[in-house]
Amino acid sequence: MKESYDPSEKRFQISDDKISRDRLSAVVKTYDELKEYLPGIPIGFSLFGSLSKGRRLQVSDVDKVYKPRFGPKFGNEQIPDIDLICYYDADAMITQHSNLMLNNADYATTYRKEMMLKREESDSGVPDTYSKYIEWLNSSTLETILNSFIVQTITKRNDGMFAPVHLFISPVRMEGADSIMDIVMNRGDSMKISGPFHLDVGGGLKPYRQAFLEQLSKMEPEKAERAWKRVNWCVRFHERKGVVPAFAKKQFPATFKEAVAYYGLPKEDRR
Repeated sequence: MKESYDPSEKRFQISDDKISRDRLSAVVKTYDELKEYLPGIPIGFSLFGSLSKGRRLQVSDVDKVYKPRFGPKFGNEQIPDIDLICYYDADAMITQHSNLMLNNADYATTYRKEMMLKREESDSGVPDTYSKYIEWLNSSTLETILNSFIVQTITKRNDGMFAPVHLFISPVRMEGADSIMDIVMNRGDSMKISGPFHLDVGGGLKPYRQAFLEQLSKMEPEKAERAWKRVNWCVRFHERKGVVPAFAKKQFPATFKEAVAYYGLPKEDRR
């Protein structure tokens, strides 16, 4: 059971304790290394949960949360507070597939393994067209690679110390299926709607957010406002259970106009 804590008055804040700082540093280093590991595929890291809200972590003589089988007892530094969504550009995944097969041995090996596994599955689970099948296979391969690389690298960059991660992996596009517009307008999952708007580690999500706002700006004002209110509600719910501190209200833009001021539009669309 997680311990209760008081989140920061700011929307995003990393505690100054060493454990939290080391974990954030590990996430940032992992993001940078991942871009080199998978060149040509834009990646976005969205950090949420207690690490992004200033929770202090400390080693304690009393194990309050987790009892390891071996070694000394720990305090709340065992809490899995690295809640992270990794977004990958689904269009780039397709265009870069050949390059990855030639230049990334891990990807090529995993792809062949995934292909063999898919062949063994029943037809009911396989997409009915060749193009959908290839995309399905590519995404399965990439998500397997991402999961392994991120978890291992965060632990390694955290000086090899235990760094519990709740990792979610999701495709994203500028427009069409899997774009933020598609998620907001066509899906009812509030966590998926809020996901692209948490703490953007490394700035990889900025162009996707701005593309979404640009698309909203071309809609009827009332419709755009309703869409943004849906985003705003989901973000507030998942980050603060709907209760936003007065100090942080400007960091939770409530209207479409406020959202544009906070997140920005692509440079050519600024008014």
